[in-house]
Amino acid sequence: GEKIQQGTVMGATLNTLCNVMGAGVLSLPFAMHNGSIAIGMVLLFFCGLASALSVYALTVGCDATDRHSMNEVLAFALFPPRSLREYEDEQRTAGGSAAGDYERQSITDRQAEYLKTEEKRAFRRKIIMVAMEMVVILNNYGALIVYARVIADSIPPVIADFLGGSGIWTSRYLWLRLAGVIFFVLSCARNMEELKWTSLLGFITIFYIVVVVVTKYFLNENDRFVPDTKEAHEIHWIRFGWDSFRTMTTFGVAFGYQYNVPYFYHELENPTPKKMMLTVLFAFPI
Repeated sequence: GEKIQQGTVMGATLNTLCNVMGAGVLSLPFAMHNGSIAIGMVLLFFCGLASALSVYALTVGCDATDRHSMNEVLAFALFPPRSLREYEDEQRTAGGSAAGDYERQSITDRQAEYLKTEEKRAFRRKIIMVAMEMVVILNNYGALIVYARVIADSIPPVIADFLGGSGIWTSRYLWLRLAGVIFFVLSCARNMEELKWTSLLGFITIFYIVVVVVTKYFLNENDRFVPDTKEAHEIHWIRFGWDSFRTMTTFGVAFGYQYNVPYFYHELENPTPKKMMLTVLFAFPI
């Protein structure tokens, strides 16, 4: 296929920021409330560390297998194709009766056995790739629904209350359809590097929302949303229970962008694992 390796560390960092943060950043306070401040910070650190290590493993896997998608990297790392010479060396060093049986075979039988073995490995690779593809599709489909609902639920009140609009512009279904069109257009990008400007806009929007929420909380107490339940008012500093697992799943989703890592890495100019880890170093602390 076409090789597009003109991506920059900054472009990959901006794309990583929107992949890691996203609109889900607004669910982090709820996650910290469930897990408590101390336990939540520990879980946040270790989830980020595990995600960073997996990014490094994926980039090394890309170089080792010369593949550029997560499903292919996994499949070819577990069942790499072998040449006839590599297969013969493996059989001769197996030891025991197996090595002796192999040596007594004719050249034709050896080649037939090699081809049969490689067909099995290719079939196993195909199963792994299809399974991983289904996981990625389901994950992205779920994320698409979440983002579409966020847009449909959030934009109409802004149009009505902030901009004074009315009529069709406050319809949830209109914004749901517009969101579908926008997602389709962005999905037609030839490579991830082209999304760096929309990712920058998304990051600025997310950062603006966080600033507004924090400002409202500390400076405008009269405008603060007051929950009805007593539980919501309590601040838990150290508490470990079943709710901590809900916190862990939230962080897992927040840092779960690994299926995009091989594409980001492949598009980098002169890609190296060290260069890819720079994007993690910049994006994760933010």
